[in-house]
Amino acid sequence: MSSAGMLSTYLTVAGYAIQAGATLAQGSTAKAVADANAKVIRQNATFESQAAEAEALQFDNAAQIARQDATIAAEAAAFREQQSRLAAARKQGLARATIGASGVTMAGSPLAILLDNQYQAETEAQLIRYEGQLNVLAKEREAQLDEYSAEVRRVTGERTVLAGEYKAGLAETEGAGKYTGAFLGTAGTLATGIGKYLDQYYTRKGTSVTSEPIR
Repeated sequence: MSSAGMLSTYLTVAGYAIQAGATLAQGSTAKAVADANAKVIRQNATFESQAAEAEALQFDNAAQIARQDATIAAEAAAFREQQSRLAAARKQGLARATIGASGVTMAGSPLAILLDNQYQAETEAQLIRYEGQLNVLAKEREAQLDEYSAEVRRVTGERTVLAGEYKAGLAETEGAGKYTGAFLGTAGTLATGIGKYLDQYYTRKGTSVTSEPIR
């Protein structure tokens, strides 16, 4: 084989080798980019999940405070009701003493006054109790809402992680597919180059890879 022929053969093989190397490099780059994207997706999902958990903990704390406020509201209402009844009892006792000291009997107007005082005192006590119950109910509902919000944030965080894993998996699969395609393309290019080399080599020697020697 002449020097020019050998050079042509080598250049042909080198061209296929360069093409194969470039194809494989492109596949490797695509896979590296896909893996990096998958990592970023997972990190973002983790950060969002952590933020969701932090918000959920805030709602848990708010719910706990609301329940504590409900307990305090109930105790405060009970105390105010008790104080109202004690004050009414003292007022009623003072009225009885005044009526007795005046020498007037309890029948008639004095009795009506005492009964009216008793009615007003009971009404006030019941209003205090009712207001307390409303406050307790409001705080309980506030606590329930905070607990629900905490649960929603936790579920959202969990779903964010799952979605992130899914997207990251898709990115990795796509990257692996591109790399595999590049690898197979590289193998095909190298096989073609080797075939060309062998064909040129044997042709210049007077034979063919797929035929009998030329006579």
